[in-house]
Amino acid sequence: SFDVTTLCFDRKGAQTPLAQREAYIDAMRESGPVTVVGLPQDGNRLRALGDHLRSLLGRRVFTFYKHDSAEFEQALRRLLNEQTFDIVHVDSLDLSRFLPLLSGIPVICTHHNVESALLRDRALTESGARRAYVLAQAALQEGEEKRWCPRVAMNVTVSDDDRETIRSLSPDSRVETVPNGVDTELLVPDWSAHEQGIVFVGGLGWFPNRDALEMFCEDVLPAVRASMGDVPVTWVGRAPDTDISRYSREYGVSLTGYVDDIRPF
Repeated sequence: SFDVTTLCFDRKGAQTPLAQREAYIDAMRESGPVTVVGLPQDGNRLRALGDHLRSLLGRRVFTFYKHDSAEFEQALRRLLNEQTFDIVHVDSLDLSRFLPLLSGIPVICTHHNVESALLRDRALTESGARRAYVLAQAALQEGEEKRWCPRVAMNVTVSDDDRETIRSLSPDSRVETVPNGVDTELLVPDWSAHEQGIVFVGGLGWFPNRDALEMFCEDVLPAVRASMGDVPVTWVGRAPDTDISRYSREYGVSLTGYVDDIRPF
C-alpha cells in the first residue's frame, strides 16, 4: 500500500561480501528509492576511540556518537524537504540522534533487544575498568530508552519479556510485540540425512553469541560428549580466522565463517 524510501548505513565491517550487499540494495529498490551511507567508524580506530571518549565526556550513549554522520544527516534532511512521509520506521535507538529531525511524523522504533538490560548482563562477564565502562554505557542507554520510548508513536519488541521491560522503564510508552519469525517453507530440515550433530546459527560479531560459544565449549560440550561420544558440532556464521582455528584445535568444534546459504548445515 505504500512506497518505501530507505535510508541506511552500510556496515562494511559486518563482512557481508560486496556482491551480496549490492544484491540486498537492489532488492530494496523494488519497493522504492534507496540511499546507503558508509558508517564513519568503519576501519577507523581513532574515530572509534574518539567516540568512546565523547560518550564519557558528553554523557550520551556510545551509539549516539558512533552514528554521528554529516552525510547521513544531510541525506535525511534532503528527503524530509523533498517528500511528505506518512510514517517513519527507525531500526533501533542506535539512530536516536536523528529522531529530533522527525518531529511531527509518526515514528515506529524497533527494539531487537532492550539494550540497557543486555549491557548489564554483559557487565557480569567483565571485570575492572571494562566492567565499569559497560555499566556506565548501560546507564546511558537506559537514559536514551527513557527519553525516546514514550515520545515515539510505537515501540516494537521481539518478545513479551522485552515489551514488559520497556514498560517498566517507561510506563507511558506504547509497546507491541512482533516476534522474530522463520521462513518455515524455505528452511526445512533434511531428515533423510540421518546425521547426528549439533548446529548453532549466529555470527561471533555479537557478544552474546561469543559468550554462548565459550560457555558451550567449556561447560556443556564435555558433558554431551561424555554421554554421547564424539558428537560433531558446527557453528554457522561470521567468525575471524583466528577463532575458526582456535575452536577447532581446542574443542573440535567447526566454525564455518560466513556462508551464503545455511540450509546445507
